[in-house]
Amino acid sequence: MRIRNPLNMATVVLGADQGWDRAKIDDLVKNGPDHNIIELGQKIPVHITYFTARVEDGGKIASFGDIYGHERRVKQALAGEWQKIAVGPDHLAPVDQTAIPRVAGAKARPAKKGDDSVQSLVNAVLGGL
Repeated sequence: MRIRNPLNMATVVLGADQGWDRAKIDDLVKNGPDHNIIELGQKIPVHITYFTARVEDGGKIASFGDIYGHERRVKQALAGEWQKIAVGPDHLAPVDQTAIPRVAGAKARPAKKGDDSVQSLVNAVLGGL
């Protein structure tokens, strides 16, 4: 999943869960270690959104291509065309939650052995900054 401002999100999440401030997060990103796994003490609900349009300054609407095909599937579902909704062979398969997610085609620098910094985690999950 891409996050527009990953360090801002880290500040909010780790601030709420660990009491960390942005200075602590920035220090970890800058000084390492490069791969950091941070266990959260509590579950924090996250609302994920996906938009293909936005309102620009002045009220003009800008639209973008739906690279994931979500709009088509939602339209088909609303029209009751369930049989037309394209699903992949693994769409209901369990997800391996033990593997660190990777961004397809990303060129993140690999973590060094024993490297557990926030920067390396962000690189592993988001494919680099």
